[in-house]
Amino acid sequence: MTIALFVFRIFAGKIGRTVADSFSYKKFDYNNVYAWISVHHIVQMLIALAIILVLSKLLKVDFGFKLGDIKEGKKYLKLDWAISCIFPNMMLIITFMAIQTTEETSTLSAESV
Repeated sequence: MTIALFVFRIFAGKIGRTVADSFSYKKFDYNNVYAWISVHHIVQMLIALAIILVLSKLLKVDFGFKLGDIKEGKKYLKLDWAISCIFPNMMLIITFMAIQTTEETSTLSAESV
Protein backbone atom coordinates (compact mmCIF):
# COMPACT_ATOMS: atom_id res chain seq x y z
CA MET A 1 0.00 0.00 0.00
CA THR A 2 2.86 2.37 0.79
CA ILE A 3 4.40 1.80 -2.63
CA ALA A 4 1.04 2.44 -4.32
CA LEU A 5 0.68 5.70 -2.40
CA PHE A 6 4.22 6.71 -3.40
CA VAL A 7 3.51 5.93 -7.06
CA PHE A 8 0.26 7.93 -6.87
CA ARG A 9 2.07 10.95 -5.42
CA ILE A 10 4.70 10.86 -8.15
CA PHE A 11 2.07 10.33 -10.87
CA ALA A 12 -0.23 13.11 -9.62
CA GLY A 13 2.69 15.53 -9.26
CA LYS A 14 3.98 14.91 -12.77
CA ILE A 15 0.51 15.19 -14.33
CA GLY A 16 -0.16 18.37 -12.32
CA ARG A 17 3.12 19.86 -13.48
CA THR A 18 2.42 18.95 -17.11
CA VAL A 19 -1.05 20.52 -17.05
CA ALA A 20 0.19 23.63 -15.21
CA ASP A 21 3.04 24.06 -17.71
CA SER A 22 0.63 23.96 -20.63
CA PHE A 23 -0.92 27.35 -19.75
CA SER A 24 0.45 30.88 -19.89
CA TYR A 25 -0.26 32.99 -16.81
CA LYS A 26 1.49 36.22 -17.85
CA LYS A 27 -1.76 38.19 -18.30
CA PHE A 28 -2.76 37.99 -14.65
CA ASP A 29 0.24 36.52 -12.78
CA TYR A 30 3.23 38.53 -13.97
CA ASN A 31 5.79 36.80 -11.76
CA ASN A 32 4.34 33.32 -12.35
CA VAL A 33 4.14 32.76 -8.61
CA TYR A 34 0.54 31.98 -7.71
CA ALA A 35 -1.37 30.70 -10.73
CA TRP A 36 1.00 27.88 -11.71
CA ILE A 37 1.05 26.28 -8.28
CA SER A 38 -2.73 26.70 -7.96
CA VAL A 39 -3.38 24.85 -11.23
CA HIS A 40 -0.84 22.19 -10.21
CA HIS A 41 -2.62 21.55 -6.90
CA ILE A 42 -6.11 21.63 -8.44
CA VAL A 43 -5.08 18.94 -10.92
CA GLN A 44 -3.62 16.85 -8.09
CA MET A 45 -6.87 17.21 -6.14
CA LEU A 46 -8.98 16.18 -9.14
CA ILE A 47 -6.83 13.09 -9.69
CA ALA A 48 -7.15 12.15 -6.01
CA LEU A 49 -10.93 12.65 -6.09
CA ALA A 50 -11.21 10.51 -9.23
CA ILE A 51 -9.26 7.70 -7.54
CA ILE A 52 -11.44 8.00 -4.42
CA LEU A 53 -14.56 7.80 -6.58
CA VAL A 54 -13.31 4.70 -8.41
CA LEU A 55 -12.22 2.98 -5.18
CA SER A 56 -15.53 3.75 -3.47
CA LYS A 57 -17.42 2.11 -6.36
CA LEU A 58 -15.13 -0.90 -6.76
CA LEU A 59 -14.53 -1.70 -3.09
CA LYS A 60 -17.85 -0.36 -1.78
CA VAL A 61 -15.99 1.76 0.78
CA ASP A 62 -17.51 4.85 2.40
CA PHE A 63 -14.93 7.63 2.52
CA GLY A 64 -17.26 9.86 4.57
CA PHE A 65 -17.98 12.55 1.98
CA LYS A 66 -21.47 13.44 3.15
CA LEU A 67 -23.21 16.03 5.24
CA GLY A 68 -22.81 15.48 8.94
CA ASP A 69 -24.20 17.34 11.92
CA ILE A 70 -24.78 20.86 10.57
CA LYS A 71 -24.90 22.49 14.04
CA GLU A 72 -21.54 21.03 14.99
CA GLY A 73 -20.11 22.01 11.60
CA LYS A 74 -21.24 25.61 12.11
CA LYS A 75 -19.64 25.60 15.57
CA TYR A 76 -16.27 24.52 14.15
CA LEU A 77 -16.61 26.96 11.25
CA LYS A 78 -17.16 29.84 13.68
CA LEU A 79 -14.20 28.71 15.78
CA ASP A 80 -11.96 28.52 12.71
CA TRP A 81 -13.16 31.93 11.55
CA ALA A 82 -12.47 33.47 14.97
CA ILE A 83 -8.98 32.00 15.13
CA SER A 84 -8.27 33.12 11.56
CA CYS A 85 -9.29 36.69 12.45
CA ILE A 86 -7.76 36.97 15.91
CA PHE A 87 -4.36 35.32 15.37
CA PRO A 88 -3.09 37.55 12.52
CA ASN A 89 -4.19 40.67 14.38
CA MET A 90 -2.44 39.53 17.55
CA MET A 91 0.74 38.90 15.56
CA LEU A 92 0.43 42.34 13.98
CA ILE A 93 0.14 43.98 17.41
CA ILE A 94 3.08 42.00 18.80
CA THR A 95 5.20 42.89 15.77
CA PHE A 96 4.22 46.56 16.03
CA MET A 97 5.07 46.65 19.73
CA ALA A 98 8.38 44.82 19.25
CA ILE A 99 9.70 47.05 16.49
CA GLN A 100 10.71 50.52 17.58
CA THR A 101 10.09 53.05 14.89
CA THR A 102 12.89 55.51 14.25
CA GLU A 103 12.80 58.70 12.29
CA GLU A 104 14.67 58.47 9.02
CA THR A 105 17.11 61.33 8.62
CA SER A 106 18.21 60.72 5.03
CA THR A 107 16.11 61.78 2.11
CA LEU A 108 14.53 59.25 -0.19
CA SER A 109 15.96 59.33 -3.68
CA ALA A 110 16.52 56.97 -6.58
CA GLU A 111 20.11 56.36 -5.43
CA SER A 112 19.17 55.48 -1.86
CA VAL A 113 16.63 52.90 -2.94
